[in-house]
Amino acid sequence: MSNIKIETYILKFSDTGDVFDLIPIHSPHAKEEAIKQLEFNYQVDLPGLVKITIDDVVVFGEDETTEDIFITWNSLVSARKSQLKENRQDIILLDNVEDVYLERLDDIAQFVIKYDSHLSGKQLKKSPAVPIIELFEEIHKSAHELVQFCQNGNLPISEESSCYALIEKLKA
Repeated sequence: MSNIKIETYILKFSDTGDVFDLIPIHSPHAKEEAIKQLEFNYQVDLPGLVKITIDDVVVFGEDETTEDIFITWNSLVSARKSQLKENRQDIILLDNVEDVYLERLDDIAQFVIKYDSHLSGKQLKKSPAVPIIELFEEIHKSAHELVQFCQNGNLPISEESSCYALIEKLKA
């Protein structure tokens, strides 16, 4: 059995763009920062990070930020819904140069991250392999936590936001 943990963070709002602080959605200040970000981004995009840790190894960390956590969560929930029948699901990190996908190998899955290193060129990073059922259960649980955060906080989210697509995917 693997230890899988998925946490959602919101990028702290900065008028000047020079602050890079991430706030977990369970923080008392998360709602306030989410509202600021949503208002700045036309109530559509919510910048942040979906942090994924497997057996104490951080798979997604500060390098894997996204301009919209709703889009990233949609791709993770899509992998769960399809059960990775295609054996691969791209994970979208909006405005991030890394290429990320979830790969299925029989009853296990692993994240693969392709990125450019200034020193050694193209690099490939793979997460520890995890039982696919456990990963999908954690994706489902953590996606619901984000939706609950948005709904309980009455966040000002536009109908154009991919947050609503996420909610529909979780219902089906």
